[in-house]
Amino acid sequence: MLDEVCYRLRRAQQSGRRIGLGLTYERLTGGFWKAKTLTTPADSPEQLYPELLSLLDKHWDGYTGVRAVSVGVDMLQFSSDATQLSLFDDVPKRDELYRVVDRIHERFGETSLMRAVSLTKAGQLRDRSGKIGGHYA
Repeated sequence: MLDEVCYRLRRAQQSGRRIGLGLTYERLTGGFWKAKTLTTPADSPEQLYPELLSLLDKHWDGYTGVRAVSVGVDMLQFSSDATQLSLFDDVPKRDELYRVVDRIHERFGETSLMRAVSLTKAGQLRDRSGKIGGHYA
């Protein structure tokens, strides 16, 4: 799900400073929407996933059943204005990697290149790729 959000960000040439996670509990008995503001704008899953995971670990008890999950990024700005180079990460190389991945997805479909976790029993990408708005067309 985060890969899709990041793809949309890159396609719009945007980066965001706030990542949000929403959970709706089973039987619609509650849930939450929590967000975290980052120090620098981000548009790649490697930057956003650890923050998203920390929100999940902090606010979900790990036992309550989950009906729906939502991920969002806001506080957007144009990526060309937001690029912050790092001493430890090769930012231009990472950006080029995601440009290539995005071109592969556009040409051959979103299931042509996917993370290995999507091949597990819990993986949702292949199932979701055949749906529109969560429903089969």
